[in-house]
Amino acid sequence: LSPNGEKLSEGIMSLTVIAATTAPETPPATEEPASTPEIRGTPDLVIRSIAMGVVDPRTGMFIQKKTFGSYEIVSFKFDVANRGNGRSGNWYFTASLPTRTPTPYHSPLEQPLGPGDHIEFNLDFGSPTSGMVKINVDSAHTVAESDEYNNALAEYISIVY
Repeated sequence: LSPNGEKLSEGIMSLTVIAATTAPETPPATEEPASTPEIRGTPDLVIRSIAMGVVDPRTGMFIQKKTFGSYEIVSFKFDVANRGNGRSGNWYFTASLPTRTPTPYHSPLEQPLGPGDHIEFNLDFGSPTSGMVKINVDSAHTVAESDEYNNALAEYISIVY
């Protein structure tokens, strides 16, 4: 939920929306138009890995681990944050998952993130094989960001039994 109680995101996967703990500084009023970058700010979407594990088939609970069986449901937890000083606007993310039948994942439309806001995702998938989990935030470059080089994440998973 946003600071004013609005629902920010909805989808098939598990989401946790957390607003910034401190309000961004408001620039002093000037006679410049409101559309100048100094007043509006520029967003910067950043992705980071939180944990990898499995979903227990009996309890549905997340169990953190580093190696997996080919019969398990792998759960990859990651976070997307806006580290910039402007609102992001709507965005998407894509994922390439190491599965027996590789199928790219395209997220539904994600809600804008304000400066300091972030969303935690759980991306669960079955039939895993050894390989790379690759996630790209705003792969279509619909958000004009201050840094476009921190939008990708890749992590290797190993199937051992």
